[in-house]
Amino acid sequence: MNNNTKIYLLLFLFIFLIIVSCIIYININKFENTHSYDGVCALDLDGTITCGIYNAKKAIQICKDANYKIAINTARPSKYYSDIKLDLLGLKESDFIDDFYYGETLKCSFGDYQCLENNISATKLKHLITIENKWKVPRNKIILFDDVYQNVKIAEDNGFSVIYANNPACGINENFENKLYNIINS
Repeated sequence: MNNNTKIYLLLFLFIFLIIVSCIIYININKFENTHSYDGVCALDLDGTITCGIYNAKKAIQICKDANYKIAINTARPSKYYSDIKLDLLGLKESDFIDDFYYGETLKCSFGDYQCLENNISATKLKHLITIENKWKVPRNKIILFDDVYQNVKIAEDNGFSVIYANNPACGINENFENKLYNIINS
């Protein structure tokens, strides 16, 4: 082989290694979160954002404006949301589809209400911890919106922020905004 051929071969090999390195780097990093959020708003569905649409929409918009990721944390037994009018809430499927957390198989009978509540609360807490690990935000910047007091209590006892959706007419209360802004700005 002459010197020119060796130089071209080395140059080709060098360019080839750079291209392969780039492909490997891209494939490794495509599974990591490419967006950084200041927090996460984890929304329960039934009784929280399925009614009181005006307040739910307002809460979702405040979260989005504050650079908070939208997640769903529901007791529903599957990734089922086709009954939710996303457009009325200012949501798109892409806002939450990769962060949709739902109930697990229950380890108790439907007649044992306390066991059901405990399982649901434990599952929702587990999902909040998953969200924390995924998005690398502090617990106090992960806000659970939920209409079940036990779910709110266990989340708060574990350092997560909460908005208790206990509007007498159903959904998020009228006076939620100050608490939400306080959490976001803390």
